[in-house]
Amino acid sequence: MLGGKAPQYQTMYEKFIYVAKKHLFFRPMTVNEEDILIAGSASMYKGKKPVHKPELQHLTCFTGGMLAIAGKIFDRPDDVADGARLTEGCVWAYRNTLTGIMPETFLAVPCEDRSRCPWDAQKWFDAAVPDSEDITVIRDRIKYHKLSPGFVKISDGRYLLRYLLHIVPYSQSQTDII
Repeated sequence: MLGGKAPQYQTMYEKFIYVAKKHLFFRPMTVNEEDILIAGSASMYKGKKPVHKPELQHLTCFTGGMLAIAGKIFDRPDDVADGARLTEGCVWAYRNTLTGIMPETFLAVPCEDRSRCPWDAQKWFDAAVPDSEDITVIRDRIKYHKLSPGFVKISDGRYLLRYLLHIVPYSQSQTDII
């Protein structure tokens, strides 16, 4: 972003961040009511409003750093704070799994309010297993799909070793790692 010296980058960022905050970023419902954000996704169809999808994809974990850097460069303290909340959202996703490794893609329960979001087990059950009211069936499906509290669906449970590939020297081939 050239230290804020080229105005077109600030203009592009400010147009992007307005839309991202409105249509992509959401607070997930968590057991401890953590004040975190997740960068979800949205679909757009001609003539229709954007449809938000409360999902976290591992590759979007860079977003917190992007906001924090842009917030510092362009003197936007709220973006720095949101950057920290987005980063904490990814940390939460790692901590909230049985393995300690975040899945590639998962869905979460979005909060209706960003300022307050108490844990509601029934809301989580309804989102995770929408076709049953039998608590035994719900608990069995949650256990079978290894859903941690707050996770609704693990769309892609793989871990693609991105972190490992970043710390391995470039001289070492990927086949040597595996």
